[in-house]
Amino acid sequence: MRFEGPEGEGSLRLVLRSAAPDRFQLSAADTLGRALWALEVAGTGSLLVDHRRELFCTGAAEVRLPQAALAPLPLATLPEVLLGRLPVRPEDAVGGPGGDPGASAEPAAAELDFRDRAGRRWTARLEAGAPASWTLWEGGRPVLWWRRDGDGGILSQREGSQFRWRPVVREALAGGLERLEAPAEYAAGGCLERPQI
Repeated sequence: MRFEGPEGEGSLRLVLRSAAPDRFQLSAADTLGRALWALEVAGTGSLLVDHRRELFCTGAAEVRLPQAALAPLPLATLPEVLLGRLPVRPEDAVGGPGGDPGASAEPAAAELDFRDRAGRRWTARLEAGAPASWTLWEGGRPVLWWRRDGDGGILSQREGSQFRWRPVVREALAGGLERLEAPAEYAAGGCLERPQI
């Protein structure tokens, strides 16, 4: 993944391990392979381990991802974004796609415009039933938008951050997902400050 924004630019290597839609781990390392941070989401619980500052925190309310551009997205949606899917499902939207209470989801529709359960507006363009792009709106302005780029994606944020990625290896998760644990010498706290990337 390459990122650029107000805080600078650089590259990192992400590894996504997903056991179920609500149980996954995401870890980041620099280009030399040094661990930066690791995140585990399991149901409504989460753990973020900041290897650079030797800190950790638990609980979805306290965990903040290192990159500000991802802040509008719930933690549980990260695999969907990285895998090129919609972060929210139109069929779960308030009033269905387009806000019509009688509407039903049309996965092959070319254009979608709907509100999620939090009342936020989303638009998406589908090609062959798969997202080609999507946008999260706030107050009539785009806040976060994604578009497919080859087999990867580009995620942009209104404040000027942008992330570009492409998958290098995909393989089945063998043997289940080991629980993420913070090293014993790490201190609790500090997760409201963004970890260094």
